[in-house]
Amino acid sequence: FPSHDSILIAPVSVTVNKVTPTILTVPTATPITYGQTLADSTLMGGLGSVSGSFAWFTADTVPNAGAAAQDFVTSQAFVFVPDDTMNYDSVIGSVQVEVSQAVATVTLGNLSATYDGNAKAVSVTTTPPGLLVNVTYNGQSSAPVGAGSYEVLATINDANYAGTQSQLLTINRASLSALGAGALGQANSSVITLAGQPSITGPFIVTGK
Repeated sequence: FPSHDSILIAPVSVTVNKVTPTILTVPTATPITYGQTLADSTLMGGLGSVSGSFAWFTADTVPNAGAAAQDFVTSQAFVFVPDDTMNYDSVIGSVQVEVSQAVATVTLGNLSATYDGNAKAVSVTTTPPGLLVNVTYNGQSSAPVGAGSYEVLATINDANYAGTQSQLLTINRASLSALGAGALGQANSSVITLAGQPSITGPFIVTGK
């Protein structure tokens, strides 16, 4: 009898998912200074469960300097790219990067003044401009008033920049011009330099700064 059995062959779709490799050893990153990008830091070492390479996830990132308490270390993302991208997925991880503070300069001005009873604060500019600066005068935060010499210490207070400047502020004694009547009624003038806490009596007209 003839056979009526038949074999039907048809294609079957099978999905084979990629395998996610494992990071066996996280790479290390070379230090950079604030203002540099992650591309300036080299990822060294590192090992995956399959052959591949490590790269920065966003190489053009300019990371802030880490906190001094944490030795200026910050965490940044890297990506592990397998050589066989057809069968293996990329993996994202993180690594510690040392980002040091950049050096900024401080310029002090108004370092010479004459006593007039008002506080004499120095002027401060920074490069780059606009940085916060803490200023002390002989260790005190208040600007001095009296005549004398004062050590001015200016320290940048910024997470990403560091810099100091130390110079001397001199407040000179004031000179008084006194105009009074002489023995014959004529006007006499003289320049008097006063120190300490002087006491002046008489019909003086005092001019000056």
